[in-house]
Parts: sequence; C-alpha cells; structure tokens
Amino acid sequence: MTSTDALELLIKAPTPERAAKLTKAQITAVLARHRRRNRDQKTAAIAAALRESQLVAAPVAATYAAAATAHARLLIALNEQIDTLEAEVKRTRST
Repeated sequence: MTSTDALELLIKAPTPERAAKLTKAQITAVLARHRRRNRDQKTAAIAAALRESQLVAAPVAATYAAAATAHARLLIALNEQIDTLEAEVKRTRST
C-alpha cells in the first residue's frame, strides 16, 4: 500500500467507530497534505464509505486497531526507504 493519504487516515481512525467520527474537514486536510485533486468529491466519497454500517466485534476491535496502526506506520517507513533506495539507484546509474 503506497497511498500515504490512506495510511494516514488509517492511523487517525483505525476502527470503524473512530473512522465514522472523522469530520469532512479532517479528511480534506489529509487529502490536501498529500496534494490530492478533486478533494471535495473524494472527501464526500470517503466520508460516506466510513459512515456505512460495519460489522464490529467490539472485544477485538482495539487489538485490530493497534495492529492496523502499527502496520500502517511500518508501510509508511518502508515506502520512504524504497524512495530513498530508488533515488540512490538512479543517482549511481547516471554517473
């Protein structure tokens, strides 16, 4: 998963309950930070999806939320390392 805006939203709201509480302003801010176009349309679509009813197993939701947050942070770090490695490969190929 290389979509850092999706990962940021997952970190902000790793459970269906918390995701449903994200405001449109919060979603728009994340999209803006990641320079997404058509933010109003995307915000509306994301907000609608997050507010749909979800099947939730309350006793395990916190555990899954912690795991999802940890995985999202790991993916962000890995994506940054991949970008660094790609830049280094390009640099060494051009010399």
